[in-house]
Amino acid sequence: MVRDVQTKLLDAAEAIVYRRGFHAASTEEILQEAGTARMSLYRLFGSKEKLIEAALKRRDARWLAWFESAAVARGAGPRERLLGLFDVLSDWFAEPDFNGCAFTNMAASDLAGDHPLRVLALDHKRRLEAFVRLM
Repeated sequence: MVRDVQTKLLDAAEAIVYRRGFHAASTEEILQEAGTARMSLYRLFGSKEKLIEAALKRRDARWLAWFESAAVARGAGPRERLLGLFDVLSDWFAEPDFNGCAFTNMAASDLAGDHPLRVLALDHKRRLEAFVRLM
């Protein structure tokens, strides 16, 4: 039961932040979309910010795993895989709910440079860059 509530909160936070941005994602909207009580959010995560951080960490792991496997599947050699990155990105851009990169959007927001969400976004970009360099 707790896992279901946790998953619902993470799903709602991720979807709303991706659609509307960190600052526009209200606690009330997250709770309404998740269909959960306010106390559940605070008991499981401590704050809206910690919930969003957990949701973005989950998205980071999921997105990078998808991107890396899709890129590697595009070709046997480094050249084919590197060129395949553009096809993978094109497929992603064509998705109906595409709203840009959640991490670029977060990094571009007006959060302080050392804010945990901004640091998370920059770490995502560093891991992505490291993967591309190893292609």
